[in-house]
Amino acid sequence: MVELAQTVTLQDATLPAPHLAGAKGRRGPPIPANIGRFIVLGPLGEGGMGSVLEAYDEALERRVAIKVLHQDRLPGNEGRHSLRREAQVLARLSHPNVVQVYEVGEHHGQVFVAMELVRGGTLWRWMDQAPRRFDEILEVMGAAGRGLQAAHAQGLVHRDFKPDNVLVGLDGRPRVVDFGLARAVQGEEPSLELAAGSADQTAVARTRAAGTVPYMAPEQLLGLPVDARTDQFAFCVSMFELVYGRHPFGPGETVEISMRILEGELEPAPPRAPAPAGLEAILRRGMQRRAEHRFPDMGALLEELERAGRRARHPSAVLVGAALGLMGLGVLATAASPDPPRPCDDGRAVVAQVWDAAHRERVRHAILDSRLDYAAATWARLRDHLDGYAADWAWAHQRACRADPLASPEAEALLERRMDCLGDRLQQLQGLVEVLQTSDAAGVERAVTAAAGLPPIEGCRDPSSLPLEREPELDPAVAARSARARERLAATRARLDTGDLEGADQHLQQIDAVVAELGQPALRAEVLFLRGKLALARGDLPQAERQLADAFWLAEGRGLEPLAADAGVLLIDLVGDRLQRTDDGLAWYRHTRAVLERAGLGGLRQGWLLNNRGNVLLLQGRLEAAADAFTAALSLAEHQQARLAQATFAENLGRVLRSQGRASEAEAQYRRALQLREQELGRTHPELVASLVQLGEVVLEAGEPQQACALLERALALADQPGRDPLRLAEVLTDLGRCHATLGHLDAARDRLERAHETLERTLGPEHPALLPVRRALEELGAAAQPSAPAR
Repeated sequence: MVELAQTVTLQDATLPAPHLAGAKGRRGPPIPANIGRFIVLGPLGEGGMGSVLEAYDEALERRVAIKVLHQDRLPGNEGRHSLRREAQVLARLSHPNVVQVYEVGEHHGQVFVAMELVRGGTLWRWMDQAPRRFDEILEVMGAAGRGLQAAHAQGLVHRDFKPDNVLVGLDGRPRVVDFGLARAVQGEEPSLELAAGSADQTAVARTRAAGTVPYMAPEQLLGLPVDARTDQFAFCVSMFELVYGRHPFGPGETVEISMRILEGELEPAPPRAPAPAGLEAILRRGMQRRAEHRFPDMGALLEELERAGRRARHPSAVLVGAALGLMGLGVLATAASPDPPRPCDDGRAVVAQVWDAAHRERVRHAILDSRLDYAAATWARLRDHLDGYAADWAWAHQRACRADPLASPEAEALLERRMDCLGDRLQQLQGLVEVLQTSDAAGVERAVTAAAGLPPIEGCRDPSSLPLEREPELDPAVAARSARARERLAATRARLDTGDLEGADQHLQQIDAVVAELGQPALRAEVLFLRGKLALARGDLPQAERQLADAFWLAEGRGLEPLAADAGVLLIDLVGDRLQRTDDGLAWYRHTRAVLERAGLGGLRQGWLLNNRGNVLLLQGRLEAAADAFTAALSLAEHQQARLAQATFAENLGRVLRSQGRASEAEAQYRRALQLREQELGRTHPELVASLVQLGEVVLEAGEPQQACALLERALALADQPGRDPLRLAEVLTDLGRCHATLGHLDAARDRLERAHETLERTLGPEHPALLPVRRALEELGAAAQPSAPAR
């Protein structure tokens, strides 16, 4: 595409200024003789945002390219300052694979950027010049990726990376161009233009706001915040095109491609493609729908690509055809097929036994057949979680296998421990998928939370998070029975997490005798833990405490730190908050913290540890310490990008702030929690009720009853459904009655309070103390409705 990005190239002669389709007939302003100290030599090109000129810098005696931005594309002073700031940061960035920015300034009210003039062509032109081996493509793209990585380190996000924005000089060195300028000059709502003149002469849609649609990550297409992982997505799309000769989201019109990007519908690589085994899996991870499921940064992606390159034992035999356009014609020449995959390159095939298109379709049907109004939103988010988890598993499996187990006995032992861990994670995924395929309404309600709660794959990569020793080798028959027991326990955990308490209880009863006969401490500790969780879910708090404490001490004594930590985190909340034995709860906090520190465990476990400590401190009235605990927990959840945990921690921080009289800060945290739950669960999920109620209460206290009533009416619409918690419904009705009374809507207030009273009486009985506040509110409402006595 002849855009501002690549018009800073110079072929054998100066390029004329092209006219872009979609520019509505506008050409750039008359070319000045000088721009500042630069002598203008002629035009290089023109795009929708401005002109690119060739110029001569008299002071430094060199030719440069100058981008002059049209005045009507600048969004006022703030936009100018933003552009200048970004260009100034880029000017400080000196990297061989980034086009050097020399200067940014203004000339007669027009912002200009002076930059390096590159003699050569775009990456597409480089591909067209000759058949390219895979190692050549990897070398060029790896260099471009290092340029992106350097810019990311300066806080810059490209937002429009694609082969047309990589220039390959006559010296063979690739440079990335146009960092971050699109966002700085957008100045209006995103709109699509068609820009003609791409490498294959195919019209390609481009958003003025940021990027070219076929290379845009889902968050960018949706107008959500972007970061370095957005560039990673575009990089992987580009590399897939260059290597495989086709777009990873298939052919078609721009709208079709964008919809497939949003749905995550990746095309498979062509068979017998000229690429090393494992490359497709790496690129697929970089093109995951959710940013958190991609590589953590460009460095991690480039490291994996370099490993893939080293595995291609005969790179000189792997050729990629020239003349591959945006919708490439495929591989034109291959001198040999790629290496057959080794067993350790087969992680995707392994995880596909648990989660593939057939499993996906069965789960989709189960969710959508529930006919719940939030079923479609649940399926969309559930699919994201499970697709991402499976991709993470395959990548971790592949990476673990690359370690040479013969390097040392320690390396072999570490590989075995990692594989044990990955085997456990796969069982957890399998158990959840099996349960989700037969979900009832309760299972659909908890499906996303259960998927978000799968044990993180990262724990299998960190040696400090793995058990110090493996279980002793078992007789094959015993090992088979042990494996079946672990599978059944994984299914039990999944049933618990999706609310099927009876099914979980039946599983545990069936497995008790087997676990006792096998005599393996790890299995016994897992059974105790699950029995404790079951008792907790049923409200049998004393039994839950006994089972979880036994699980903690058994796991801790056997070096099963992750399980001990999970039990300890639950005990802090159970004992310190729900049973209100705060000192005992804080003692469990100290025990659990010691386990986490000894094992080097962190992440979200650490977040829940701090959150549950905060709840106990809040109960003790230690507000500042509680606020510190919730703030630290929230920071950890943000780092893990765990939205539902963030929502819980933000609500708890809001509770403290509300108790401290910091109403506006509390309201901000409650709004944040509501937004996070909406993003993760959809706007009609019943879990939003608590968020709406808490926000409604604090808004009412702030003197905004009309807004509060609107929030509480929305909560009522979600809570007043068959099968929902009657006590939660009564809470919503009570708050709503008070809210309407504040507005003077006495009939509406009476209706809500009477319904609250009826619900509590039916659920708890007429003598329960929970009815007293509602009766008192009805009495106050009756007194308010009485006419005042005439003055005497």
